[in-house]
Amino acid sequence: MSLTPNDKLGRMIHSFKATAYEVGAFNPENLEKFNIIDSKEKLSTLTRWTTIDLRNFSEEYILNALKDQVNFNMTEEE
Repeated sequence: MSLTPNDKLGRMIHSFKATAYEVGAFNPENLEKFNIIDSKEKLSTLTRWTTIDLRNFSEEYILNALKDQVNFNMTEEE
């Protein structure tokens, strides 16, 4: 994994690169086997995963979305 700072925005934005390896099928049995979930814990929510290709969004759109998220989190903490 590597993080490389970009010169834009005072080097606050980084490029992220990582390699992932699939170790098993995505199912509850393997999630428990690899200690990602605990079968004793009652899970009341369903986790959904998706891939978003950020190349389809403008840099301005991404920065505004990040700013909105930070503002939302700060409002929750107050």
